[in-house]
Amino acid sequence: MNKKSLYVILLTIVACIFVIILYNVIINSDNKNYKKVNLTSGKIEQTKEYKLYEFSMDSEDKLIEFNEIVSEVMQGYSDKLDFEYINVTKNMSMTNIYNINSIPTILITNKNGDVKFRLEGIITKNELINWIEKSMRNL
Repeated sequence: MNKKSLYVILLTIVACIFVIILYNVIINSDNKNYKKVNLTSGKIEQTKEYKLYEFSMDSEDKLIEFNEIVSEVMQGYSDKLDFEYINVTKNMSMTNIYNINSIPTILITNKNGDVKFRLEGIITKNELINWIEKSMRNL
């Protein structure tokens, strides 16, 4: 076998690997349920088994009021859940990683960053407490 044949075979193998990787990237970008592994926003180290993220922004009164409700409720769960507020306009990488399409969105994730529960939209304080309690029972 001459050098030219070896180069053709090697180039074919590299092209096949590239196509496989490209195919997987395209397929996974459309899959909104893919797992997120070892993600952190860089702000708060996760010390507990689960973390609650609130994705929102501080631009409207109703969102600011909801942010305050979530922060207040999370004080009662500080022994069970880590908590982090993510401003979607300031942290686009986390927003994109978790496919945040509406605000507010609340996620409960495990230490690997896998989304266990997702809640979209504004709810009352009691509804939030009930949702967290139900989620915690199902973990």
